[in-house]
Amino acid sequence: MKKLVLILVLIALVCQPLTAYAATMAGTVTEWRSGKEYAAVGVTIIVGKGINLNSGSSGNDVVTNSSGIVAKAVTDGAGKFSMNVPTGSYTVIGWKAGYIPQVYYDVEPALYLPVSCSPDNQPGSGGRHQSLSYR
Repeated sequence: MKKLVLILVLIALVCQPLTAYAATMAGTVTEWRSGKEYAAVGVTIIVGKGINLNSGSSGNDVVTNSSGIVAKAVTDGAGKFSMNVPTGSYTVIGWKAGYIPQVYYDVEPALYLPVSCSPDNQPGSGGRHQSLSYR
């Protein structure tokens, strides 16, 4: 009986680190054009703790505190993304060149995370949101 208890304790200790990454962050990114909703292809999704997005006036947006990034993904042809992350609460950034970036705070992994984006076609917006860097 003591051996059985010891084996169960050892299995629990070995499996514990595996459960830290048991959460899935998944969703679909869409955009609205001419009154219709479309899949947003090629959107970079960044998930992290303590990260932030600074929009630069020179067209270069910067993700700060990049050491807090836990996962990144790019949406597929249907606008979908999926990534494994540790359980917890995160900042999620949706970014694509020429689009207005979206930042969501206190997001917990869920089966489905809807993200929306829209082209940056505001007056005087030419050249904004053209590149993304990390610090």
